[in-house]
Amino acid sequence: MKNTIIRSLVIVPALFIASHSAAAAELTGCAAKKQEISRQIDQARAHNNQHRVNGLTTALEEVEANCTDASLLKERQQKVAEAKEELAEAQAELSR
Repeated sequence: MKNTIIRSLVIVPALFIASHSAAAAELTGCAAKKQEISRQIDQARAHNNQHRVNGLTTALEEVEANCTDASLLKERQQKVAEAKEELAEAQAELSR
């Protein structure tokens, strides 16, 4: 059980990162983010899901207006720091 918790804290973020980097292998940063949202818009249109198209269009506009590669790097560094903190807490709990 204890090992499962630690594995989950390590494996889940790794899978998330791997799946997103594989989807936009040729692009990085904000360009990859824009491409992924555009892909999702196309998929939502193909399924006649106008509500999702509207939400994704808003998200794309936000990315185009506010996304910088520096802000993405800062976000990712924050996520890594949070994951390390969770891992340290889990390890401390296991050592008790």
